[in-house]
Amino acid sequence: LTVNTLGVDSRGIAIDDPRPRARAVCDELPAEERDGCLAEAERLPLDVYVANRTPPSLIVGRTREVTATGEPRDLPTFHDSIPLTAGPSRVVVGNVLVDDGTPEGRPERRIFVLCFDSNLIYVYDPEERRIEAEISTGRGPHALAFDRERPLAYVAHFTDSYIGVVSLDQRSPWNYGALIASIGTPRPPRASK
Repeated sequence: LTVNTLGVDSRGIAIDDPRPRARAVCDELPAEERDGCLAEAERLPLDVYVANRTPPSLIVGRTREVTATGEPRDLPTFHDSIPLTAGPSRVVVGNVLVDDGTPEGRPERRIFVLCFDSNLIYVYDPEERRIEAEISTGRGPHALAFDRERPLAYVAHFTDSYIGVVSLDQRSPWNYGALIASIGTPRPPRASK
């Protein structure tokens, strides 16, 4: 990728497919409107996110819309570069829980960029096109997984070999984006003892 660099140091990629969400909206429509809605949903482009290390940034792109004849155009074009701190290494698509006035809240899509070298996870809002939060982690955040039942994420810390639990519930702003628990005891690498 040569959007903002020589194109030799991109480390992570995530693809967000909006079609399942669009099909779910179509399922709520009256039968006479559903077929047209489903056809439109199938032509939606995919959103593409790349973690770039030099310069440290999140590169945002999109595939082109599928043509009416069904011809796929799956090579993305990139339109945005968001500066980050050192060490972007992985990109993950997930949800946060936002306050929509109901007791359950509503899940909203976010892009999470793990920065191994700076011990941060950036939360990017693709609708607002901005960094929404910075999550301070332990040393070497390496992988991120999401709880299917609760607004939580689990971050694996490579350097100290433990898992941190992060709140993704925006209804509790004092906890949102914070490490609220750990699983396991952080242990520094043997070489550092």
